Amino acid sequence: RRQRQMCIRDRPENEMAARWGVVFTPSIYFITEKKDVGKLTDAAAAVMPGAFMKGTFMGMLEWVKTGAYKTETRFQKYFNDNYQRIREEMKAARPAT
Repeated sequence: RRQRQMCIRDRPENEMAARWGVVFTPSIYFITEKKDVGKLTDAAAAVMPGAFMKGTFMGMLEWVKTGAYKTETRFQKYFNDNYQRIREEMKAARPAT
C-alpha cells in the first residue's frame, strides 16, 4: 500500500494513466478482489469515467457494492430499472429544511 501511494504521488497523471490503461481522467475504478492482475482495467468490476450526477454515482456505488454487476453486466440497464428507488432513497436521506 505504501509503495502504491508513493507511485501515485511521484508520477505525472498522464504517465500513470498510460501505465494503468486509463483512457479518460478523472476516472473511478471499482477493483475486485482478483489477485495477480497485470492491468488496472483487468481488475476492475466497473469503471466510472469522468464525473456523474449524484443519482448516477449513487447507482454505480450500489451496483458494485451489492454485486449486481455480476448478474446484470450493463450498468445503464441496472440504473434504469432501479432509478425510482434510488431517487426516493436519496430524497429520504436529505436533511429536513
